Amino acid sequence: MTTAQYVVLSIATPALYVAVSTALYMLLARDLITRGLWSRYPKWAEKFTLCAACSGTWYGLGLAALSWWQGWPFAGLPGDNVITVLVIAAWTKTFTPILAEMHIRALINTSDDEDGADHG
Repeated sequence: MTTAQYVVLSIATPALYVAVSTALYMLLARDLITRGLWSRYPKWAEKFTLCAACSGTWYGLGLAALSWWQGWPFAGLPGDNVITVLVIAAWTKTFTPILAEMHIRALINTSDDEDGADHG
């Protein structure tokens, strides 16, 4: 990996990982398009998927495994380091709920319904 690639990945992976983690949270817990899936979850899975921080942590660990396997850096940390894995999990645990709330508020604010109800 060249120095330029390392720098670009170091800058891009924090934003990319939190975006992917939040997208997985929204898809697997709330979105209408996947209602057929999440409406059938057992209770333990439902509790896990409805918690943005909890599921964000686990999705982040999955992304950290991908980072480890590919050797991608994260915010300047080497991808093949245990500390990097923990940092990615903490990062997604912190920022998945924040981005998810922003997403939900945007859905409510852009709703065409006169009652302002969230249907998505």
